[in-house]
Amino acid sequence: SVLFGFTPRVMCYQSVGNVHGACGVGGSIDFSSPELESGLTYSVEVEGERGKGFSNWSIRGDISKQLEAGSLRAQSGVNKEGSLSFGGSIVFDF
Repeated sequence: SVLFGFTPRVMCYQSVGNVHGACGVGGSIDFSSPELESGLTYSVEVEGERGKGFSNWSIRGDISKQLEAGSLRAQSGVNKEGSLSFGGSIVFDF
């Protein structure tokens, strides 16, 4: 099965010492595909925002494996500036 999520948002950023904020709209769309037999879940998220004088976007993907006592997760992504990110985590459930 494939899970789909859509999260719209309205935001305003206010800098310290600046009386003028920057407001805009944005949102994210994500797809997730859990495989119950293997315990693996594949996910992709596209996120973006736009306002007066700024725009931003990113794409992220991850894979996770459910274990008896927690889970393993690997993530990667890229943003508008072309910065690549990679990460991993181990979660222990007590």
